[in-house]
Amino acid sequence: LGVLTPVMVKRDFPHRIGLMMGLFTMLVCLGPAFATATAVPLQHVLGGSWELVLLVWGLPALIAAVAFIPQLFGHQRVAGVATAHVLGLVRDPVAWQVTGFFGLIIALAYAVFNWGPSMLEARGLDAATSGLIISLCYVGQTAAGLLAPIIAGRQRDQRLIVATMVLLTAAGLLGF
Repeated sequence: LGVLTPVMVKRDFPHRIGLMMGLFTMLVCLGPAFATATAVPLQHVLGGSWELVLLVWGLPALIAAVAFIPQLFGHQRVAGVATAHVLGLVRDPVAWQVTGFFGLIIALAYAVFNWGPSMLEARGLDAATSGLIISLCYVGQTAAGLLAPIIAGRQRDQRLIVATMVLLTAAGLLGF
């Protein structure tokens, strides 16, 4: 769903891509923030079962998928246009650069989300506090997640914004 949402935003909101991508990015930050902050407390409430915690967090994803998937097929397509568009993207070096960039962003997010609490626990923090700290890291990204796509959408050249985000991310990781 995370990969398909930007495609739908571009299709359904062509004149508000920055705002809609900002809102999407902000929600992508808030979801893990809430999950990370509540995983250990939920585990305690649910009798120590990680399986039930995963079920609790899997249900919203399932509900979103059920609501989201019909949206993929809800628009009329002109015959041949989609194929030509895909072939054009495969040959476009910028499309490959953007794909690689977003792949790295996703890998980084999952690395912090998955390994961050363990790293903090290895430094002596308890599991609940570690989850809360990672949660605060994600909450701290929400403003940038909302504003960066809006600003980028108004710029002709987004390289400065990308470089700034990479430097800020690197500084944050070094601080972590």
